[in-house]
Amino acid sequence: MYAERKAVELAKNAAGDYAATAATILSEKNWRKDTTTRAAYEAGRLSDGHIHARAKRYAVKLFLETIS
Repeated sequence: MYAERKAVELAKNAAGDYAATAATILSEKNWRKDTTTRAAYEAGRLSDGHIHARAKRYAVKLFLETIS
């Protein structure tokens, strides 16, 4: 489930679907100029860690839904 969702999130990120979210995050936080995270946000993409967390949350929610 995680790998499938991560592939979906990566595709959406590459297509620029998260550009507005990236711009909001970039304006709200003070990132150092030499980080890959800031470079991703400036390019209109979410960082690799952000994509990982989104996919992980999705998988956890599905898991918790099945045991409830």
